Amino acid sequence: MSDQPGMKALFTGWGEPASHRNESMDERPPESEVVMGKLEAPRAASAFEVGGIDVQQLALALAEQLKPPEVERPMLGELADAWFEHIAPKRVAPGNEAALLDKLKPLFLDDENTLTVSAINELFEQLLADGYSPTTVNKVRGAGRHVVDFAIAGRRWHGPNPFGICRRKREVRRTYDLLTLEELARVQEHIPSHRRGMFRVALHLGLRTGELLALQKSDVDFEAGIVTIERSHNRDTTKTGTTRVVPMHPAIAGDLLEASLASPSELIFPNEGGDLQRHDTKLTRILRTAMAAAGVGVTSVEYKCRRRWCEEKPHTRDATAVEDVDCPSCGMRMWPVPEVRPVRWYDLRHMNATLHHEHGADEICIAKALGHSLKGTTRAIYIHPDIAMMRAQLTKWRLD
Repeated sequence: MSDQPGMKALFTGWGEPASHRNESMDERPPESEVVMGKLEAPRAASAFEVGGIDVQQLALALAEQLKPPEVERPMLGELADAWFEHIAPKRVAPGNEAALLDKLKPLFLDDENTLTVSAINELFEQLLADGYSPTTVNKVRGAGRHVVDFAIAGRRWHGPNPFGICRRKREVRRTYDLLTLEELARVQEHIPSHRRGMFRVALHLGLRTGELLALQKSDVDFEAGIVTIERSHNRDTTKTGTTRVVPMHPAIAGDLLEASLASPSELIFPNEGGDLQRHDTKLTRILRTAMAAAGVGVTSVEYKCRRRWCEEKPHTRDATAVEDVDCPSCGMRMWPVPEVRPVRWYDLRHMNATLHHEHGADEICIAKALGHSLKGTTRAIYIHPDIAMMRAQLTKWRLD
């Protein structure tokens, strides 16, 4: 551009002496010559011309060239689909992310210009009103934040992440009702015989329910005394996507052998037909029924008359044990329905870790047996407990 006639006078002449600038302007080419690359007819000088260049037209041309391109503003639903398609192959259970994104659907038609922090907070308040816990709402917030962060990385979102601006909901840490070893021994006597082996294996190995149901005969090495945990319910991997090898507790060797011999399939704890049990098998109900029968963790008892025609209404008493109570209306012995503490089958995993800790087991061995990650460089990278050390640490207690 600097080689064109008159451009030198436009960009460099302002700093030269006046006499030099006049000489430069006197030497400019005729109006009929090329100006800005176009051939124009002679015309009268414009007030916006400098050195034969129409500054106004030049400014308009430059503004047109510097005009920012049209910015793509896709809707949140499109961005959510793109993010899910990206992460689904990397997740062990992508259905969890899909469920969280489903709760963001009321915002899917919003884009960068219309999605506001107030709209997001309004949705979160509605989720809380619908009965979702603060923990779930925070997970939904996290999913939305990941969606927009992914869009920002792909230059499909150009402003701040509104989900990151929203504040997390305050979570109430769950309190766990755990049973002592003595209480577990009493409850064990009332677990149905075909479920007792599952109960003992889940307690001594700290397995997740899906890992317990998916346990196969090939996963158990009786000669080496180890159990390999590498799959979960309807999944070829565990929850964390890793395989772990744990020592077989001597207390459950007999339970595993008996279940293996009785099973008609490759599964150790199948259903009656030898197939994988349903993921929603009512194991917690079985555990609480056994607790009520053993009188463990009873908080209250509801008494109902056994006679259908009796008009006596059920009544509840705060009690820690079941008593014999007669109906005040007809004299018939009333039916007791104990209410127990809200202990879940999954809490056997918490009891496993707690009992190991109470008996002085090494925390790294506990974490590796449960499949938990280790914090800190030394713990996570440099300490490698072998199976012998884990066996010594994780067999300090047993349920007979």
